[in-house]
Amino acid sequence: MVRYGSDNERLMLWFALINQYQARELSFPRDRIPALSAIAKQVNSSGIMGTYVCGVWTQWMRQSLFWWSEYDRGASESRKQRSHKRNPQIPTWSWLSIQGYINTWSPGPDPVVLVTGFEVLEDEVQEDVNASSSYSSAKIDLRGFLCMVELTAIEEPAEEKFFKIRRAGDEELEKSAMLVPDTIDDFEVPPEELSYRTFYVLRYSPITVSFRDQPEYWNCLVLISSKSEIDVFRRIGIAEIKHDRFRDCIDRDITLV
Repeated sequence: MVRYGSDNERLMLWFALINQYQARELSFPRDRIPALSAIAKQVNSSGIMGTYVCGVWTQWMRQSLFWWSEYDRGASESRKQRSHKRNPQIPTWSWLSIQGYINTWSPGPDPVVLVTGFEVLEDEVQEDVNASSSYSSAKIDLRGFLCMVELTAIEEPAEEKFFKIRRAGDEELEKSAMLVPDTIDDFEVPPEELSYRTFYVLRYSPITVSFRDQPEYWNCLVLISSKSEIDVFRRIGIAEIKHDRFRDCIDRDITLV
């Protein structure tokens, strides 16, 4: 039960809870959503946390978008083989879409991406622990700097980060960054599609600041564009991208599903 504390303290408490929750192994994966909803109901019995949906509190939606899958936390072989799978009933922007170890963003510079809209069906808002187990309609409208990038597979599939990212059109490999994928054993883009699918990085928050008070690197969400809808994207991972990769980029309004 949360009754006191600053907004940041309450958010950090929730992040700590979900990090522990994702590390637990439930007998039946279908129990994950109602089990977490029950936890959220207990945490928010005083009503101070606001509205809960899809593993996050809507008042902290912007701060809750940066999370990542962890692949090196000493899990058993059987768990490694089945973990970090994507649940198609959960939108990709939510950590709840991933089964397996995840980590959440620690306190730091405020994210620069803006949440301009949020849409979810009324019966998908988890006021009741027995509510629907699908959030498939939930979508977020965002505004931020997008940079088109290319993904290239490397030759060591056992690596945690097994794709290189570089700005579309750049030929110098040393300018590339590394993708931390949301799923690794069952990556969401078939290898044969890498050369013609369209990928982007969305600038999320600064990592380091140069002597000119300009961020040197940015935390970014790595996105893939929809095959059928304009300005609609799915998340596939995160990356650290150098500041100058965003040269000539402008703010864009997009929808994340």
